[in-house]
Amino acid sequence: MDMEWPDLTNDFEFLNDDYSVTLKFKVTNEMPLDMYLQIVTLLEVGDELVPDYYFIEDPENTPLASSAILDPNGISISPSTAYLTITLTKEEYEQIASSNHLVLLYTLKTGGGEQVDVKILSTNHIQVQMSMLVSGTIQVEL
Repeated sequence: MDMEWPDLTNDFEFLNDDYSVTLKFKVTNEMPLDMYLQIVTLLEVGDELVPDYYFIEDPENTPLASSAILDPNGISISPSTAYLTITLTKEEYEQIASSNHLVLLYTLKTGGGEQVDVKILSTNHIQVQMSMLVSGTIQVEL
């Protein structure tokens, strides 16, 4: 994913040099899959990339999206909508914004419960909307 993160300390003059960032995701899912997310920054160590920081403490229990509603044949009949909020400290945000290697890891599990065969159709899609809220106190010059 190509993404340019705002340089908040350059754009704003925060009092006490402190702020937090909240990332809000809205995911509409027509796929018959539950999806989980982990965000990892990688650090270059010699010729290797090694995990540097994991941003979601319990990714197996933090769903990004729930499976669409399925019919008895495992075909999605209605999309599901899920909301996920991730709050980052100033240090975490700066680590993401400055990282040259940001990896989004997704875990997928079939929806509809255990022992249910599902069918992924070419017409199924996932829509992800993301917004960013910055909280902090800034110096206002009049």
